[in-house]
Amino acid sequence: MSFLRDLLARIAAEAGSLPEAAPLRDAIRQTQGSDGGWPGRSGESDPYWTGFALRCAHVLGIDDQRLWRAAATYLQRVSDRTVDLIDGASVLLSLVLVQRSRPDALDGVALRSITERLLAELEQARTPEGGYRKSRRSASGSTYATFLAHLCYEELHRPMPQRAQVVRFLLERQQPDGGFFEVRAGKLSGTNPTAAALVTLRGERDFDTSRRRQAVRFLLELYSPLGGFCANRKVPLPDLLSTFTALAALDSLGITLPEAALEQTEAFARSLQRPDGGFSAAPWDLETDPEYSFYAIGTLALARLMRCPTRTRTTCQQHR
Repeated sequence: MSFLRDLLARIAAEAGSLPEAAPLRDAIRQTQGSDGGWPGRSGESDPYWTGFALRCAHVLGIDDQRLWRAAATYLQRVSDRTVDLIDGASVLLSLVLVQRSRPDALDGVALRSITERLLAELEQARTPEGGYRKSRRSASGSTYATFLAHLCYEELHRPMPQRAQVVRFLLERQQPDGGFFEVRAGKLSGTNPTAAALVTLRGERDFDTSRRRQAVRFLLELYSPLGGFCANRKVPLPDLLSTFTALAALDSLGITLPEAALEQTEAFARSLQRPDGGFSAAPWDLETDPEYSFYAIGTLALARLMRCPTRTRTTCQQHR
């Protein structure tokens, strides 16, 4: 099973029974635009935000055919207007999710032709380094964009072209502290590129046990006693994006956190639910959006799953 499919299935197993689920379901239903997409913080529907809203709908068990049908129509309409890899990957991954959740919502959607066109555009974002760039304006490859490309090929059960170059590109981004840079000219290893690299490099022979342990150790060192993970070593406070990506990567490797840390992480995520039912990024942020709402419900579900006594787990102490 692909990383993303397995991750969503694991989150869905717990998300629906969380006390935060009901208000978030309402928020997802209420914020869908008349065009079928979801807005972020700009007020206009966007493929990126729509993708996260659909992930929320999937893991929360929202089975409204009209919601999924409207979303599929929106995705088809914007599929020929994607401006960068992130938009294109968002459309591709969202259509795969619609197909999995409500295949009847895709009636009349030219799924095959959209897929082939977007994959061709994806390959236009390849760089001489072997990775993928976020946008046409980007001069070099991005760890995050390369991770998104990996997810697209994995979800579609297709081999990634020139995979060896992708592996080499990512390995060159690993730093002496064990973490990964987002771009070649980076100055600090970060939680998010490290989590993305750990997932993309799973099973690669060149990413040996020593390299993997170093990356895991780097992530664990960014856990904050306030609950959650910080973006890098210069940031003193945790945020939901870093917290979710770290937990998702660790969970995929069978690594859990101590009970006290899981409780603190849950408390941190819960504190960010706002009156409209959505979640914000951090305590200083008062706006909500589908992206951080997904990170929050995913964080809460993964923290609960990490306590599961029926699955063999490696404790984080073994990686310190």
